[in-house]
Amino acid sequence: MNKKKRTVQSVDRTIRLLELLAENEDGMSLQKLSIKTGLAPQTVQSLLRTLQAHHWVAQTERGSPYMLGPAVVRLAGQWQEGGKLATLAREAVAALARRTREYVLLAELHGTTLTALVEERVERSLMLGRIREYGPERLHNMATGQVLLAALETRTRERMVNSLPLRHGGPQAYTDHRDFLAYLEQVAEQGYSLCRNQADNHIAAMAVP
Repeated sequence: MNKKKRTVQSVDRTIRLLELLAENEDGMSLQKLSIKTGLAPQTVQSLLRTLQAHHWVAQTERGSPYMLGPAVVRLAGQWQEGGKLATLAREAVAALARRTREYVLLAELHGTTLTALVEERVERSLMLGRIREYGPERLHNMATGQVLLAALETRTRERMVNSLPLRHGGPQAYTDHRDFLAYLEQVAEQGYSLCRNQADNHIAAMAVP
């Protein structure tokens, strides 16, 4: 007869929270997580705070739904390096970089953090250093961040954009949340983002979802 393996209750509860968030890409509120797990809200909040401290769970602003954080993607990225999911896109990304002679990035948006999945670089006089994650201070002035924000559901997009610090960037970077939201509407309609002089002067980038 197989004996049931002993587990640690707090770890079981934490894993269950992560599984629920993985099943709900728009995130879940504290109350819903409490109901789904049968745990007291105080217990769920303590677990979520611990997960947030280690970036396994993210929240765009106080009171907004909880969702999986960048640490999940970072771990998945390390797994992908062994020849898993990212392999499906790596050759296409490399081919595009060879054809355009430009740096190509494939990324995902998790909360307000943009995480690189596949990068391909070519020898250029101007080249950015390898970065796995881009924080909320960068989303508004890079084409990849713009196109991913534009793809969000309208209310989610507005909530997330209004939480962004529009402080850093080049001479054409957006500094007003309303203007930036209007631009994202345009990006959503045309299906691509063309970013000129926003990350820095004399730098241009293009992104598609």
